[in-house]
Parts: sequence; structure tokens; C-alpha cells
Amino acid sequence: MSRLADSSLSRRREAASRRSWTDLKPEASLDYYIPEYMKGALEGSFIVGAALVSPGWSELVGLTCRNPSIHLMGYIKRAEVLEMMFERTEETKIFKKLAQAECRAKARFPEECVMNYCEPPPNAVGDRNLQPEIMNWHFPLLFVLGTLTSVCSQFSFYPLEELSSDVGIQVFNQIVKAKPQDNVVVSPHGIASVLGVLQLGADGKTKKQLTTMMRYSVNGVGKALKKINRLIVSKKNKDIVTIANAVFAKSGFKMEVPFVTRNKEVFQCSVKSVDFEDPNAACDSINQWVKNETRGMIDQVVAPDDIDGSLTRLVLVNAVYFKGLWKSRFRPENTKKRPFYGADGKTYQVPMLSQLSIFRCGTTSTPNELWYNIIELPYHGEMISMLIALPTESTTPLSAIIPHISTKTIGSWMTTMVAKRVQVILPKFTAVAETDLKDPLKALGITDMFDQSKANFAKITRTEGLHVSHVLQKTKIEVSEDGTKASAATTAILIARSSPPWFIVDRPFVFFIRHNPTGTILFMGQINKP
Repeated sequence: MSRLADSSLSRRREAASRRSWTDLKPEASLDYYIPEYMKGALEGSFIVGAALVSPGWSELVGLTCRNPSIHLMGYIKRAEVLEMMFERTEETKIFKKLAQAECRAKARFPEECVMNYCEPPPNAVGDRNLQPEIMNWHFPLLFVLGTLTSVCSQFSFYPLEELSSDVGIQVFNQIVKAKPQDNVVVSPHGIASVLGVLQLGADGKTKKQLTTMMRYSVNGVGKALKKINRLIVSKKNKDIVTIANAVFAKSGFKMEVPFVTRNKEVFQCSVKSVDFEDPNAACDSINQWVKNETRGMIDQVVAPDDIDGSLTRLVLVNAVYFKGLWKSRFRPENTKKRPFYGADGKTYQVPMLSQLSIFRCGTTSTPNELWYNIIELPYHGEMISMLIALPTESTTPLSAIIPHISTKTIGSWMTTMVAKRVQVILPKFTAVAETDLKDPLKALGITDMFDQSKANFAKITRTEGLHVSHVLQKTKIEVSEDGTKASAATTAILIARSSPPWFIVDRPFVFFIRHNPTGTILFMGQINKP
């Protein structure tokens, strides 16, 4: 790491001490924002790092401009930059000088801040008439100027956990379009994990399609993905969450070492050898692994018919398991059969949980003013919550509100809901869904990897061509008086209004199981019939 002169360091310390931190909120932890963000967006063109006084705040991100220049922004929170270091690549020449910049927050977190201007450092090469973008980042920023041979401007600047969850939400939207009256349950985190493994093995147009749909490059954000997973499964959560990934490879099949190594680093993905020429034995091995990882909730994710003994080379599997007890448990004696009005027009008598307690809830609307109620049911560790969205009017179908829900929308719910004493009545239900994600992914632009003549997985192996035959996900969720059990296995082959005093879930609804510190959506679903 290169050290700047003492005089330069003193000047920067003095400048940092004059900055105002009044608009920062302590809970806005930057640990969940991704380091080396634009390294992914720019296909690894450069790496930037910084050491700050406060440990853990050294993340850097990049801001693409409308010209062949790049700004690199260092997050600062009551801290000053001690050192700045750059690693030179063939594509990039970075100057070890700080740009003079001003960046004032125009509104309090989490609203927008606007970058006023950025003056390039003396002797900088490149366009000096920079036209910076308006940002959605919410912190004072330090700018450093460098030049690149090319810049990809199509990448949005959102926290990684939002992007990875939105991948699954997009897929969910495609599924419910095709199954508007069915129960649909998916694991957005599981979907993003399997697509991430595939992205690491893809090349050419196949990789481009995956990266464009996901809006991030796994190679650029590997450390952040690993950290998010570590936070989700942390024992501090109290609720039980396990995440596991595995590649089942045909005996003797040789994979590229970087693919295996990178998957182990990012996704803790293990490699297991199986004999696909015996489909029954291969399925038994895969299904037993899934059963173990989901604590017995899912005992079969692949069938012998899914495996072609002569052609199958790899089966990629992700398993997510969750068990959480309610922070405020429902008393069994209050559970009674009540009517539930299904999407098919029929009325069902189902067991309904009931309790009067304090919950955060509210009412919001879609852009076209279709109103719906929202409520948060926290689990006892308070790190994870179930969120329920229920149309205010019984005549409003779920299909009218689901397309307008994203992680950004859910984040706004979390800031607008108000804690109130409310009577909650919720169906006791078990939902199981098995879905081939092939068609939803193709509808989202990921097509080449399913086409034998176009798929390019040269980073997995160069000895023979590979393509994806299926991307299967099986998800199961159980909601009872005690809490929730959920599991998933994925395989690749606002304006708030007053909250209601009653929250009666007696008609189709949407639910989300969310890890609150990172905003990651572990599970989500639509329930049309409990």
C-alpha cells in the first residue's frame, strides 16, 4: 500500500474534520454496501481500496459518468482517509492524487443527495468537463479521478442485497403471471445463488445475459456476497437459517480450477462426485444432501427422469432452510376455523391464528392508487420478519399489486409502518411449490444458457459444451402458532396512511420473509388458498 506524504495527510485530515456529519444516521451501516462495486460493473477493470480511521468503513464504489472517466467514491463516517492505494491494470491508469470535491446532502437519509461538482486534480488525463450523475447514495463522499478505456453506464447504484433479492422477485413476478390463482412460493436468495454460480461459469453472451438481468457481476462483489450470507446465518439471529450450495459432477468430469475455487470462496460451494449413468443412485445422493440441509422438510428435488445418464455432467443445487419462532406467539386456544375467500371464488373454512398485540403496520398504494395494507410480524430474534401485503379492497387482485413490489418498495414499508395495538387474524397454512424456472428466466432475457447451440460455459470446462436443461426450485413453508418453518432447494440443471385496528388475512395475500439487517428476501409467496 502506497503512503502519501505527511503534509498531504494532514491537509486531508483537516479537510475531513470540517465536514458535517449531521445528516448521517448511525443505523445506516455501510457494512452492507459492496466493496469494489464497479469492479464488477466494469468487468474487473480496476480495484480500489482505502483505509479509514473507523474499521469496516473502507468500502469503495464507482460512479460512471457520461464520458470515458470514472469517479471513485470512498465512504466516510466520522472518519478521515489515512491512505489510498491503487492497483494498476492493463486497462486502467489511476493517478495517486485526490480530486478536490464537494458533495453536500440535500436531504436526510434515506432520501437523495446530489453531487454538486467535481474538479479533477492537476495534470489529470481525460475530459475535465465532467458531468456527474445524480446519485441515490446518502453520504458525504470523497472523490478520486482516474481514466478508463471504456465505461458501462447501465448499472444502477443500489445495495447488493437489494439487487440479489430483486433477481428472485423478478422471477416470482413471471411465475405468478402464469399462475395467478395458484399458491406460489419461492426463495429469491436461492434463485440468486444458483444464477451466481452459473454466472461464474459462463462466458461471452451467456454471461452478458446473466449479468444484465442480475445487474451485478459476481466476480466484482464476491466478498460482499460472502459477508451477506455470513450475516444471514449468524448465530446472533437466534432464528435458525442455513444456506448450502453444492455442485454434483459426473465422476471423472474435469472442471476449470478457477471456477471451483471461486465458487468455494463466494458461495461456500462444495463439489461432489456422482455416477449419472445410474440416475437412481445419483438422485438418491442429491436428494439425501437436500434432505439433510433442509432438516427433512424437502426430501426430493430431482427425479431420475430429470437426469440423462449419457449427457448430464453437472447438477447445481442450493438449499435454504429457515425456522423462526414468533416474537409474540399466537395462543393455540385462540386458533379457530374462519372463512377464507379464495382467488377461485370459493370460500374455505381454515384454521386462523389470532392475537391482539403491538405490531408495525400501515397502508400504502401502488402508483395507480390501488391501496393495500401491510404488517410486520417479527420473529423472536428480531433479525428476521414476515411481512404481509393484503389488498385493502376485496375486489383488488394480487396481480394488480405484485408487479409494483420490489426490495426498494419493501424498504419504504419498513420506514413508514407505525407500531400500533392491532388484532391480527392469519391463516395457519402449509404451502409447497415445485417450479421449473426455465420459462420465467427466458422471459427475463436469459435464453442462451438453455440453447445447446448458443450456451457458453467455457469457464466451467473447455473440454466439451454445456447447456442448462432445467432450473428447478422446490419450496415449502409452514406457518403455525409457534412460528414459521420454511425451506427451499434450487437446482440448475410510499405514502403511509393510518393503520387498521384489525388486520384480517381472510383473502389472497403476499408474504415475504426478510432478513432485516441486510434487507435480503429469503422467501416470498402468494397464497390464494391456505
